[in-house]
Formats: sequence, structure tokens, C-alpha cells
Amino acid sequence: MQALYVMNPNKFRACEFLINFHERTCGDKIIVFADNLFALTEYAMKLRKPMIYGVTSHVERTKILQAFKTSKDINTIFLSKGKLEDRMVGARRSIMHFFIPLFQLIPRDVLLN
Repeated sequence: MQALYVMNPNKFRACEFLINFHERTCGDKIIVFADNLFALTEYAMKLRKPMIYGVTSHVERTKILQAFKTSKDINTIFLSKGKLEDRMVGARRSIMHFFIPLFQLIPRDVLLN
């Protein structure tokens, strides 16, 4: 039942919309945290975004975080909830657990149109 809850197609589309909106319109850097590893890998793979989770090597983790901080090509990363240092990379937006109500992240003028 939990897999159905976290893999709800509407939830995926909302996450995809928010990422696209904030990357393209606002130029934001986004970190998406997840506590469900299955959802993390599925979302990251479907959206073609890098992810960091428990088995990610230190070298790969460092490479992804550095690219996220400095590259204009990597604006979103998916992180499993775990290591605190993963959260200290300076994102201006964060989509926590895929559960934040949409009205908190979508600008008011977009909601009203």
C-alpha cells in the first residue's frame, strides 16, 4: 500500500511540474529528499536527474555535489534522507518527501490562473 502512495502518478507529475517550473522559470537549484528508496530511484531515473543514496561512493557523491554547486547543467538532485552533509549544498528550493502541499511551492499568480 505504501508503494502505491509514494508512486501515485499524480504525485510524480506534480514533482515533475515543480522541478521544471523552478529550474526554467526561477533558475533555482532544487534538492528533492526522499525516505523511500524505491520512489527515489524511480523519480530520479524517470526525470533523468542524479541521485545520492546510501551506496553512492564518496567519489561519486562528491562529483554530483560539486556539479550541483557549480554547473548550470545540473540544477536538481535527488537525495535519500540520511547524511546531514548531503543537505548542505545550498539549494534554494526543497521538495521534502514529495508531500509538501503544492500551494506552498507554486507562486500565487500561477495558482490563480
